Amino acid sequence: MRAAGNHEIQGTGAGLCKELEDEVWLLQPQGARGWHVRILNVHDELQIVHRQGMGKKIKEVKNNFVKRRKELIPLLGMGWTIDSPNWAGSH
Repeated sequence: MRAAGNHEIQGTGAGLCKELEDEVWLLQPQGARGWHVRILNVHDELQIVHRQGMGKKIKEVKNNFVKRRKELIPLLGMGWTIDSPNWAGSH
């Protein structure tokens, strides 16, 4: 029962992360240029490697995303860490 209930929560979280990932990808310039963002999506979590100085822009995209989605999901929140040395240090 716990796994079945958790599936609905994680499935919704995973869907939201994919939508947010899509919005963060808009920060990546098109064409033959160097990368600005590289994203790893694992279930309901995003790991975003980015060029120096882009952390604030990415966080702004996340904040706007959460603000828009709160109309449908009032208690929505996303933990966020900037400049973590690795994903293990972000928790």
